[in-house]
Amino acid sequence: MLILLALPCVGVVAIVWRARPLTQIQVDQRACFEGLAGDVPAFLDIRLNDMLVSADWSVADGGTLDLIGGLKTTPELTLTRPYAFLDSNDEPGDGQIWKSREARLVLAGDPLARQVTGRWSDGAGVEVPVTLTRIARGQILRRTAGLIFQGRGRAVEYVAHYPILEGTDPLGAATQHALEQRVRQDAQENAGLPWNDLDDCWMTFREPSALNNWSCTDTWDVQYRDRRLVSLLCSSYQDTGGAHGNFRFDVLTVWWNGQTVEQDQLADFFQPDTPWRDALIALCCEDLQRQEASAATAVQKIPEMLEQFTIRPDGLHVHFPPYAVGCYAEGPYEVCLPFSRLSPYLCDTGPATALPAPPDRLASDHPPGKSSRGASQTDLSP
Repeated sequence: MLILLALPCVGVVAIVWRARPLTQIQVDQRACFEGLAGDVPAFLDIRLNDMLVSADWSVADGGTLDLIGGLKTTPELTLTRPYAFLDSNDEPGDGQIWKSREARLVLAGDPLARQVTGRWSDGAGVEVPVTLTRIARGQILRRTAGLIFQGRGRAVEYVAHYPILEGTDPLGAATQHALEQRVRQDAQENAGLPWNDLDDCWMTFREPSALNNWSCTDTWDVQYRDRRLVSLLCSSYQDTGGAHGNFRFDVLTVWWNGQTVEQDQLADFFQPDTPWRDALIALCCEDLQRQEASAATAVQKIPEMLEQFTIRPDGLHVHFPPYAVGCYAEGPYEVCLPFSRLSPYLCDTGPATALPAPPDRLASDHPPGKSSRGASQTDLSP
């Protein structure tokens, strides 16, 4: 009799133990750098895996390029981006011929080292030396919970790729603390105990069709980092068993005012007595229409969309998840607003004083900057 009573208890204990969340920390083969391409501020986010090296390369006021390279087999790592263009000297019309060029970034030594040097060519005859300093290295938090037994049960997994900022300055320390708080809060929300109550637990194991494998992946990217300002972007994808996954953005902008650290909103960068919000909405709508977003004017009805913004060397970027300004199949959109066109509305105090200065373009015929999802840099000249 004692044995019969003990067996169910052992089973319950096993289920409860295996359902407890398990958290693991891993090293991510990824690093972010800031430095100079010639005398122009530049930013590099590089990712290494077993077969391919990929990177986002930004030159101030020159857009963002997606670069790809193979495994490093020589003392140098070469990342390239081919692009097509029309020669401005050709006669306009149907007879114009598309020509091709290749932007190229060559890095010497270990591409994840603290200091990296190399050279950058925009494919238009301009080649400059590159000096970069690592500002963040990658880390992965993985949290799993749940139990699956003979086709029944529920399992959830949360994975966060996030940076560990270099240095011990107050801005970096405060940003790292705020970021890790968000990561662990999201881990708890997305991969806590998989059942809310006993009825849910019983239904999950009683019905084989109730099997659920849910997942959420957050990827935090450093968009900008200097001694006074840090801008981070989170791209989040959730799969909860629906027709398709859900995609969203989250941002974190932190400013060091010389005495304390502040988390800033979009309004903190602009003069309150100017129509800055209306101006940004108009500029975003114009660019979204250029990108053929099916609901480009939705931002006029929901101006809160502007709050999903980040800072980069080439301007202020606004991020729109699927469904925000178009159908799900269109994917997310991104608009880049150069600082030179925002200057009439920017504050001369506060976090706006820490924004990158918009220097001249690296080359007049630099390839148009595009994100990995096709966003183009807005031409806001009158």
